[in-house]
Amino acid sequence: MAKRSGYFLVYRDIWRSPVFKNLLQCSCWIYFISSASHQDKTLRFLDSDVFIKRGEAIMPLRVTAKRFGMTYSEMRSFILRLVRRKMISTRTTQLVPTENHPSRKIS
Repeated sequence: MAKRSGYFLVYRDIWRSPVFKNLLQCSCWIYFISSASHQDKTLRFLDSDVFIKRGEAIMPLRVTAKRFGMTYSEMRSFILRLVRRKMISTRTTQLVPTENHPSRKIS
């Protein structure tokens, strides 16, 4: 088996859950679950070390929205609905400008 392989259980009723407006949002939810870390670890993200606990994942909203063919506002609304239903919690950090990252240059 590959190093990143594993499994998780999903009930079949997930496709009819009132939380999801369409099958695309349900697919996003399954993608979020499958992308979560299975153990505590430190990841490198945007030139910074980020510690994530078991069950957490790093999901940039714009990148994830583009991956699923959604607009940023659709993805943000979906994430906020999941937060309101207590299906997920979010954690944000302030990006710190660095010398070597082109989108966060110090002026």
